[in-house]
Amino acid sequence: MNRCSLWQQRARLDTVEPVKQAFPADVPPAAHSPAGAPDGHGTVFSHHDGEEHNDSANRDEQASYPSQSPLPPSPSAATPYTGNWPPYALLLVSCLIVAAAGLGGSAARVALQKCFEKNPFFPKYTYIGPNSLGSFLMGFSVTVLPPEGALPLTHRALCVGFCGSFTTFSSWIVKAMVQNTVADALEHLFIGGTMPLVFFLWGRDCGRGVRWCCEHVVDSPWETWPLHRSLLRAVDAVMFVLVFLASILAPVLVLVYIGEGGIRVISTDDVRMVVLAPAGAVTRFMLSVYLNKKACAAQFPLGTLAANLLGVLLAIIMYNMEVNHLSCEWCIAVQNGICGALSTVSSVANELVSFYGSGRMLSAYVYALVSVGFSVFIAGVGRPQLYRHAVS
Repeated sequence: MNRCSLWQQRARLDTVEPVKQAFPADVPPAAHSPAGAPDGHGTVFSHHDGEEHNDSANRDEQASYPSQSPLPPSPSAATPYTGNWPPYALLLVSCLIVAAAGLGGSAARVALQKCFEKNPFFPKYTYIGPNSLGSFLMGFSVTVLPPEGALPLTHRALCVGFCGSFTTFSSWIVKAMVQNTVADALEHLFIGGTMPLVFFLWGRDCGRGVRWCCEHVVDSPWETWPLHRSLLRAVDAVMFVLVFLASILAPVLVLVYIGEGGIRVISTDDVRMVVLAPAGAVTRFMLSVYLNKKACAAQFPLGTLAANLLGVLLAIIMYNMEVNHLSCEWCIAVQNGICGALSTVSSVANELVSFYGSGRMLSAYVYALVSVGFSVFIAGVGRPQLYRHAVS
């Protein structure tokens, strides 16, 4: 190759090099060429032309939708009014309101059981009334109320405190396992397990009806309720005051009427049950707070399960002591007070229906079988001391 050809090749490379430098270093030239130019050659649009094209497109879009307003923020994005509270302030206030509401729920359960004892058909099913009615109230409350994060105190007062203490899981299991025949035990297990679920579904349907009426009368969709932080804060404050006033005044009025002889149905054992109930309600709430937030709690509510199993264990121990006449009065109070408020049927019904609603039917069956199966096993282990005694 002669010197002339080398000079011509170098000149040709010098003329091509500036074209390559016209493109950014990190973008290939093909990206700046039209789609129909396979070798990268063709007309390249300038940045100014692109701005004019985008501006015209935006003007056309605004002309097509002149009255379009931005969408409101989603309720899940709204920060609850308790977001700036100290870490343990909400937990402490929640424990107080759960204890106060648990006092009322336990008192209502004792009163309803007294009414069922007078009925000739329901003497052996005293737990059916509180469990069914409490499950109905639970289904109604969780449907009507906003999410727990938006209205924490009211939600925990009604659902955790009142409904949780109004229904009792331990009394149902112990009553079934101390029967004299297997047929009677299965009868109690079947009736006590199905009736609360049916009443929970009825309560949920009634809550949906109330929501539909409110949305059409007030013209405010239920999904936007968590956005009204001031209103929710006021509702929680009113609920807190009312629950505490009721928890303080109700026992005082009952004691006054008992002293005057106006109330003859309520006994000293009933008063002990009601007074001890807040301890069980707060324990159940703390178990749900710390155990239901575990990674496996999405498939298995460990807090509710632990509370029910612990309630059944303590209740069967107290029942054995009652049969053997060891501190009988306090055994009855602990069994129906602490254990009755510690264990709950309404929360189990709520969790089972939630599993079904989300399509996790296998989780629902596993949770139901584990809850009832382990409880029956615990009560069965504690039952051998009761074989010699007749069960009413």
